[in-house]
Amino acid sequence: MKETPKYVIIADHFRQLIHEENFKVDDQLPQEIQIAKSFNVSRITVRKALDELEKQGLIYRVQGSGTFVKDANGVGKGFDKKSLDLFNLEEYQIEILNFEIQKTSKEMAAKLNINEYDLVYKIERILKQNDEIMGYQVIYLPSKVIQGIRLDVFEHSLYTFLEDELVLNPKTAIREISTVISDEKLNRILQITKLEPLLKCEQRTFLDSGQLFEWTRYYYRANKYKIKQHIKK
Repeated sequence: MKETPKYVIIADHFRQLIHEENFKVDDQLPQEIQIAKSFNVSRITVRKALDELEKQGLIYRVQGSGTFVKDANGVGKGFDKKSLDLFNLEEYQIEILNFEIQKTSKEMAAKLNINEYDLVYKIERILKQNDEIMGYQVIYLPSKVIQGIRLDVFEHSLYTFLEDELVLNPKTAIREISTVISDEKLNRILQITKLEPLLKCEQRTFLDSGQLFEWTRYYYRANKYKIKQHIKK
């Protein structure tokens, strides 16, 4: 009887774990080298197994970060450019506070998967409605990945500019949303006089090539944030 190829065994193993929800949507799988050691195989064999899982729509890869479980219903498959923005920017007046090029810090280099002291664009902007400041955003873009950027781009959606003018395709994002309490700096920017809860969104965004091109943080006044959705089965 013909022996089952090792890559098939590995793919079957992780397929079962995913189906049994031992790994949930957006959970990260072990690194290739760990899988290779566990099954006593080469990394080439591991990559072949992961290729099979990717073809079956069970996982997706993010360059520099690893391999993650894909939502069978579509989450993690990439999305239209509007969904990359946490808010519908057409509903806001956008004011640019700062636009500069700077060297990266250790934290920034790790977040953007680049070398320390590489140059990045730093953009700060606020979102207003009826002249009231609703949110504040800081954006970092590695200059070696995103070239030809202009100040006026950030008066609108960055992702529309990337697709329409630079012919780049933003495809995947890893987004973390939490609540924080405002501090002195955020109070000054948001023009609020007391400590209040803020909705914090941190996002790293990737091109279709897997290249990480953005690290951004939003701070939005939680008492001003509403979600309205039309859900249809």
